[in-house]
Amino acid sequence: MIAGGGYAYYFATQQLSSQSQQLATDQAETQTASAQITTLEVLESNYNHNVAPYLSIVDAAIPSDKNQTEILAQIERIAQNDGVQQPFKSISMPAPTGLPSDTSQTLKSGSLLVLPISFEADGTYEQLQAFTYDLETLNRYTNVTSLAINAANKTSPVSYTFTVNAYVYP
Repeated sequence: MIAGGGYAYYFATQQLSSQSQQLATDQAETQTASAQITTLEVLESNYNHNVAPYLSIVDAAIPSDKNQTEILAQIERIAQNDGVQQPFKSISMPAPTGLPSDTSQTLKSGSLLVLPISFEADGTYEQLQAFTYDLETLNRYTNVTSLAINAANKTSPVSYTFTVNAYVYP
């Protein structure tokens, strides 16, 4: 009987020790998980405060589709505001390959797609300068990639041929 009691005591002690070790391991894992949750909550708060408010600006700057009509309307509005005449007397874009889509007529440029738009406009040098600046500072990511100037004579308006790249996120 004493031997049976000793065995029960030994068995209970082993079980208690094993469960104590498991409890310590579980507590350590709980503390680690709690620290990770706290870190994630801080990151979420930082994201909501510092990143989320600017996502719409980023989406407008580099949209996921070409928004062809919108960019042409912006160019025309800028031309009117800067006094540039006939902003689209001649306009060209790449021909679509396949069926029309949000990214047809675009070309690969690094990790982005680009929609090249070539057009002619008339105006003075000062108007050209303002127009070029406004094109390159649109809320949409664009840049003037080529500019040709044609002045027939000193009294007539100067004719400009632009190529503007409007970027698209694939």
